[in-house]
Amino acid sequence: MSNSEIHEHYGWLAFNGGFFHEWRDEVANRLKSLDPFESVRDDIRADLSVKVFNEMLDQKEQLELGE
Repeated sequence: MSNSEIHEHYGWLAFNGGFFHEWRDEVANRLKSLDPFESVRDDIRADLSVKVFNEMLDQKEQLELGE
């Protein structure tokens, strides 16, 4: 998968999980807060997409378990 396909895939997963808007906003915020030299890496958006998705999924699962 290309980097843009990875980003889109995790966007769809977030949409299906019911937290697409939150996921999208958090990925964008993290991209904005990066060092300018780091933000030009081709794979940074894909990496952040996966990382944010996994963090949000963990948070959602913890809330559902009542922790």
